[in-house]
Amino acid sequence: SAMTGDSGHPVTGFFHGPMQSPLSPQLAKCKSAGSGWPVLALLGLWLVGLVGTASAGTYTQTVTFSERDLSFSKAGAYNLVSLAGAGLMDQPGRPRLPIVAVRIALPAGAEGVALTLGSCDSTVLSGVYSIFPAQAPQPVSSSSRAEATAPDAAVYLSENPFPRRAVELAGQGAIAGSQICDVLVYPLRYSPREGKLT
Repeated sequence: SAMTGDSGHPVTGFFHGPMQSPLSPQLAKCKSAGSGWPVLALLGLWLVGLVGTASAGTYTQTVTFSERDLSFSKAGAYNLVSLAGAGLMDQPGRPRLPIVAVRIALPAGAEGVALTLGSCDSTVLSGVYSIFPAQAPQPVSSSSRAEATAPDAAVYLSENPFPRRAVELAGQGAIAGSQICDVLVYPLRYSPREGKLT
């Protein structure tokens, strides 16, 4: 099935960047990356409806992000942020934040996967940020300058962090006979009213 992201939008037109290579099923544990920044997400995959109860259970994957891998720049009054090895969310009008797509190899016979998020420590980055809103795509053949896409008021005026979840199950399928699932990890969450990144 097609990968979907925050708010159920398909990844096509939502995310661009690398897909991490297939990983063995394990749980994403929070830990520090040296002197860097704690991992943002703790995710647990509970496999249900498996063929053969012996393979049923919870599988975990460790994902670690370091503050040292963050890069910041300015675009007018806005802040641009990127993370080495990550793609960028690109829903027009919504904060253009890093996103990581992780592909996880499932045990043979896996027919259903549910994703749960465990507890996780996170760090509030110092400073106040006004994150650049993603812009609507413009045809390469267009000779006129596209009108800037305004920030989505439903996000930028909200007291809730964006995205709402730190991780999402994007889809499950098979490649060359092997069962896989795709998980979207959001290393940063933005609180627009406070101008904070966590």
